[in-house]
Amino acid sequence: MKKLFFLFAVAAMFCCTRANAQFTMIGFVNGTEINLWDSIKINEPLDVDKSYQFNWILIIKNSMNQATDFVAGDTLYVEFGINSQKSNFKLTLGKELKKDSVTFVQLPLKVPAQLFVEGPYANKLTSKVTGYYTNGTKTEFEDAVPFTGCFTTILNHVNVREAELENIRLFPNPVRNNLYIENANNVQVSIYAANGQLINNVTANGNTTISMSDYSAGLYIVKMQNGQATRVEKIQVVR
Repeated sequence: MKKLFFLFAVAAMFCCTRANAQFTMIGFVNGTEINLWDSIKINEPLDVDKSYQFNWILIIKNSMNQATDFVAGDTLYVEFGINSQKSNFKLTLGKELKKDSVTFVQLPLKVPAQLFVEGPYANKLTSKVTGYYTNGTKTEFEDAVPFTGCFTTILNHVNVREAELENIRLFPNPVRNNLYIENANNVQVSIYAANGQLINNVTANGNTTISMSDYSAGLYIVKMQNGQATRVEKIQVVR
């Protein structure tokens, strides 16, 4: 149903845009389905250090002043934007694109999580074909019509790295000889004495053992850090 609606929207674009315009529209591929831009959702905790992969689909109508037929191998120059960030791409056509025809061009692109804004239709997508290259000549469009579409992103603000730190297990406590760390994934572990002096600093991966047999009896602070996420635990060394 979504695909039919998507194709209907493309047909409407083809019929309604003015003859002297070069026009684009945006969709994206999700599995085997083609979706409209406004159905974008991130159904996982947001990791601020992550980029999300989208296989964008640009629907391009070849209709502008002095339009020309394109052949396979010709290049289109496209400006593509998400919220505050815009980038320019060169897209090579895989098949011919005649005057007043429509084609689909794929643009695989990773989007940094920081670019997304939470809220109803708070995110903006834009695209515009700014020129083309054919027969050894580059031509810039002066009458290209930009596409603008808004979509809603509902984000889970649980930081993935914080969740990973919460899954780490420290034992035993109190400790006599060895402190065992389980479920760590590239975590920086710093051990401080009660007076704030740094005693030890290691990187924990998987299951890690820290010898504490030379430590004096008393209270120690264990700080675990992964990126910006931090977890602090108190442990007691006994003799």
